[in-house]
Amino acid sequence: MLLSRYLLKELSATFLAVVLLLMAIFLSHRFAKYLAQAARGLLDGDLVFILLGFNIITSLVVLLPIAFFVANLLTFGRLYKDNEIVAMMACGVNQSQLLRPVMLMAGGLTLFVAMISLWIMPWAVEKIDAYRAQGTSIIGLSGVQPGRFKSFNNPDNVFYFEKYNQFQEMLAVFIHVKNPPFDTVVTAKRAKFSQNNLNNEIFLSLYDGFRIQGVPGQADYRISYFEQHEIRIDLDKPIFNKVHNKYLSTLSLWRSGDLSDKVELQWRLAMPLSVIILALIAVLMSRTTQRQGRFAKLFAALLVYLAYYNAIGIARTLTLQGNIPYQVGLWGVHALFFLIGLILLWHADYRHKFPLIPARWRHGHP
Repeated sequence: MLLSRYLLKELSATFLAVVLLLMAIFLSHRFAKYLAQAARGLLDGDLVFILLGFNIITSLVVLLPIAFFVANLLTFGRLYKDNEIVAMMACGVNQSQLLRPVMLMAGGLTLFVAMISLWIMPWAVEKIDAYRAQGTSIIGLSGVQPGRFKSFNNPDNVFYFEKYNQFQEMLAVFIHVKNPPFDTVVTAKRAKFSQNNLNNEIFLSLYDGFRIQGVPGQADYRISYFEQHEIRIDLDKPIFNKVHNKYLSTLSLWRSGDLSDKVELQWRLAMPLSVIILALIAVLMSRTTQRQGRFAKLFAALLVYLAYYNAIGIARTLTLQGNIPYQVGLWGVHALFFLIGLILLWHADYRHKFPLIPARWRHGHP
C-alpha cells in the first residue's frame, strides 16, 4: 500500500509537470498562429481566445496519453537510476507489482480521455469550425490586405485601403460600386468591419469621407459628405458542413452502418486505449542500469510511440480505402502493441523461470 502511494505520488507530480509543459508549447503555437491570422485580417481578433479555449479541449485527447507515457519513462528512469527499484525488488517486489499503481492511474486517465474523445470533442470541434467560419465571414476578407484591390462577389465592385493604424482601422479607403445605370465611388479617411449579431449581416463602417454617385459619361454627379456611413457587405458564405462525421455524436456513429462512421468511432476510441498500452510499454522500457542513466531508453521509447501513432494513422487510411476490413481496422494496431507490452512483461518477470529461448540455445548448444 505504501509502495503504491509512493509510486502514484511520484508519477502524478511528473505527469502534471509534463502536461503543463506540453500545453504551454501547444497553446503558444496556436496563439501565435491565430494572432498572425488576425493581424492579416484572416480572423476576427475577438475570436482568438474563444478558439484557444476550445483547442484546449481537443488537444487534451492527444496530449494526455503522450504526457502519461513520458511521465512513466521519466519517473521509473529516475527510480532505476537511484537504485530504488533495485531495493524494491530486493524486498520481493516484482515488475507486476510495480505496474499495479501505474495501471490504476492509467485506468482513471483512460476514462477521462474517453469522456473527452467520445462526447466532448465532437462538440468542441464543431464549435471551432463554426467560430472559424464566422470569423472568416466577418473578415471574409481573406484577400483584404493593405495596398491591394479586392472584389466582393461582383468583380466590378472594388475595395481598397492603404494601411492599418494602431487601432487596426483601415486608412485611406476607396470603394467603387457598379449598379447600372449608376456608379458609386466612396472615399473615407478610415473604416472598419462590424457585424450585426441579430442576423449576422456584415457592415463596413466608414468615417469622414465623400460619396459620389452618377452615370458614367454624364456630368450630373451627386457629391455628399458624411461623418459616418454604413455599407452592407455581401460575401460568399463559408461552407460549414454540419453533417461531417467528426461532428456526429458517438451514439450516432455506433448506430451507423457507413464505413467512414465506423472508422471515426474506432479513431475516437484509439486515444483512450493508447493510454493503457503506452503506459505498459513505458514502464517496461524504462528499465535501465545505473550506468545507463534515466534517459538511456527515452529515445527508443519515443520511437515506439511514433511507430504506434503512425500505425494508427496508416490503419485508418487503409481501412477507409477498403484495403483492411473494418473489423480489423485500428484494433489490429492496438492488439499488436499490447502484445509487445505483454512480451516485455514476460521478459521482465519470468525470463529466468520460463525463458522464451532456452539458455543452451542462446549459447549455441543444441
